[in-house]
Amino acid sequence: WISKDRADQRAGRAARTNTGIAIRLWSRQQQNGLRLSTDPEVTRCDLSSLIMWLACHQLSIQEAQLLTKPAEGALEKCKNDLTYLGVLNERFELTNLGQQTLKLPLQPKFSVPLLFCDDADLESMTKAITYLEGQIKLKLNTTQSHYFDQLTDQLRHPKHAPFNQEVKRIQQILSKIRNESDMPSTSNKSWQHHLITAIPENLCFALPNQKKKYRIQGGGTGQLDTHEEKGLPSILWAAQISFKSKSLQNASLQWVIPIDESTFTELFKDQLYTSQHFKWDDKNHSMVKIEETCCFDDIILKSHSKTVPYHTDYIDDISNMILQQEIKLDSWDEKAQPWLQRYHNFQKYFHESEHLNFDQDDLLILIQEALESIKNWKDLFKIDWPTLFSSALSWDEQQSFEKNFPEYYTLKKGRRVKIQYFEDQNPKISSKLQDFYDQTPHPSICSNKLKLSCELLAPNQRPVQTTQDIVGFWDSSYPQVKKDLFRRYPKHEWR
Repeated sequence: WISKDRADQRAGRAARTNTGIAIRLWSRQQQNGLRLSTDPEVTRCDLSSLIMWLACHQLSIQEAQLLTKPAEGALEKCKNDLTYLGVLNERFELTNLGQQTLKLPLQPKFSVPLLFCDDADLESMTKAITYLEGQIKLKLNTTQSHYFDQLTDQLRHPKHAPFNQEVKRIQQILSKIRNESDMPSTSNKSWQHHLITAIPENLCFALPNQKKKYRIQGGGTGQLDTHEEKGLPSILWAAQISFKSKSLQNASLQWVIPIDESTFTELFKDQLYTSQHFKWDDKNHSMVKIEETCCFDDIILKSHSKTVPYHTDYIDDISNMILQQEIKLDSWDEKAQPWLQRYHNFQKYFHESEHLNFDQDDLLILIQEALESIKNWKDLFKIDWPTLFSSALSWDEQQSFEKNFPEYYTLKKGRRVKIQYFEDQNPKISSKLQDFYDQTPHPSICSNKLKLSCELLAPNQRPVQTTQDIVGFWDSSYPQVKKDLFRRYPKHEWR
């Protein structure tokens, strides 16, 4: 669809010489939904020809002084793509192949495969590339045709004069290049494979558990429009990828070449690498080692996993996984985290002293020390984290910590309740309302410097009041609370 400014500009042509009428063949709703203006061409088009021209004239990208800047990273990506093709070197200079590529009226990604093509396949490849370049519009039957072989069959004898003339022109230029210069040596690859390796961004990888849907290497996802349900390739190359919107989702994949695993490995062996990482198995409480064969940074081709026995070699990985909570340990959530939160409260009030910070670096060292003493994965669940952390403090620090920021608080009526510590609010204790009878003064810790928030619970253990003034509560709010609860729980003590 065109933009509003283009539509208005075209409507103006009707009144160029006299009053006229512009009839738009779309609804007013569609008109209101059009973009205000068309994006500048430099942000939409392939910049490889521009990069090649700059390199040919020994100008840097910065010296181009473009009026409109391309999308961020677009020039650098294009430069890397041209280096991958072999037409530019790392010094931003044209190679011998790049010099020959400039002589063809095609984008470099199409010129390079042509230069490597055998004479026997030259006509088929020239026709396919001329069609894919899209400069000459040629209508083909795409209703029942999806595979690349079907494209070449339809292009065998096209009855379209401009298309045939363009094919002949390209062949003449290529013939002249081959006669005047040393051509790159051909390889055992077929001409289709030359095309695939020159345009790797059109590779598509099947998405798991999504039939006919593929992840496109150049970005986005695509769908194979076919009635076939079984035997679809896990890897394919699409000659044409048509996005329906800017969202880069569900593009139409046309003229595809299925690629088996062995062929892919041979074509892109320089792009393949292996990686391994560890993952915690929550179900079996053990570590799993995952080995993956990948390509193009993040495409996983093969993956193999196996359970590994505990070994000190894994200490660094396990320590980081515990800190990142990738390993779920009840003892860490229920004991280690509350202890650390309690200690951070302690630091706020005793910041003058030089205590351990228990930051990520400190914790990493302590966890690693604990892991060195265990023998198997089961022992991981038996580590006493609070004892481990306390042992990192001096005797005086331990005494001060436990005295001023205890784990429990004992109410006047004798009930011992756990103190909950928080980052940005006062510590809190929770107990039944009756447990706070006769409680005076208000509960506090740290030599009465820090008041505790008291959460008063009804007999059903639901909160009815939270206060930091328990003495004042009996005179202000308690009469109404008692009135509401007495009717529901008459057998409980109500003073």
